[in-house]
Amino acid sequence: MGSIMLKRIRGVLLVSLACQLLVALPDASGAGKAKAGKRKLYPTAPPPKWNDKVVGAFFADARDKLGPGQPGAPAAVAGPAAPADDGGEAEATATGGGFAWSKLISPATIEDLIKAQVAPLEEQTKTPAVFKGGGNHHARVNFSLVAMLFAVIQQFDGDVRWKKDAVGFRAVFGRAGVNCKVGTDNSFKEAKTRSEELAEIVKGSKIEVPKAEPEFKWSELVNRPPLMTRMGKEGYNVAAKTWTSDKGEFTKNKDDLLREAQLLAVIGRVIQHESYEFGDDEDYVNLAKELEQQSIELAEAVKASDLERAQSAAGKINKACSVCHEGYRSGG
Repeated sequence: MGSIMLKRIRGVLLVSLACQLLVALPDASGAGKAKAGKRKLYPTAPPPKWNDKVVGAFFADARDKLGPGQPGAPAAVAGPAAPADDGGEAEATATGGGFAWSKLISPATIEDLIKAQVAPLEEQTKTPAVFKGGGNHHARVNFSLVAMLFAVIQQFDGDVRWKKDAVGFRAVFGRAGVNCKVGTDNSFKEAKTRSEELAEIVKGSKIEVPKAEPEFKWSELVNRPPLMTRMGKEGYNVAAKTWTSDKGEFTKNKDDLLREAQLLAVIGRVIQHESYEFGDDEDYVNLAKELEQQSIELAEAVKASDLERAQSAAGKINKACSVCHEGYRSGG
């Protein structure tokens, strides 16, 4: 009996205590505000005010300095900063060119043009008789073109085939082009070897060439006359003139015309170099610049399938070449 009474008394006391606690708590619904007002409240202290000197010692948001991620996580390793978009000029300068060749010619066109020299060079160096009977002059043009294109590859502002070995290739094919000016036993032997090597290079084979210096002068690498010959006979008379003569020719030969227009632009750029004769003549340089610019215009017209625009550019190319030939002929 005593045990039961004690349990009841204990229960009553617990209920009474719970009720007192509920009364003491603030009423969130607002119903108990009158009772809460009878209690003595102790308001919190106002937030401190800091002067500018103190505030300036802290960051507005620490995450701006800490970066992403959770506190305590391993720090991310920063990669190289993304290069600024400068149209390829910086990379071109780094490879020794100082000019973004991609503005004039595409990697695919460079590769196609080099491949296209294999068959004619094989024919021109087939026998000593063929070579000495005039084949050397044609080989000179083709080797000069190959050397020029490998020099462009060396300086190209982007990925292009054969770039790793371009310095050596530029030197050996350039020397072959210069030596083909005469048809001798020695020049034939060299031309035959280089022709076979070019065929292997195009197939993807590895060939050994003497080490060459990256620096070079355009006039020493490729003589200007063979470049002019290539530009006049195939670049203008066949491509720019014939393939823009009517809609049928234009449509049928668009891909080849685009390659030739890009090649004309490269030749126009190369012959402006100060190392060439007349390279310091303002009128000559302006004519070469006109050739370069109108060749770019021709290439853009081909891409846009605009025959009238292409015909206009071809006419201006012809005019620049004619004026140049009248006033600036040279030997070599």
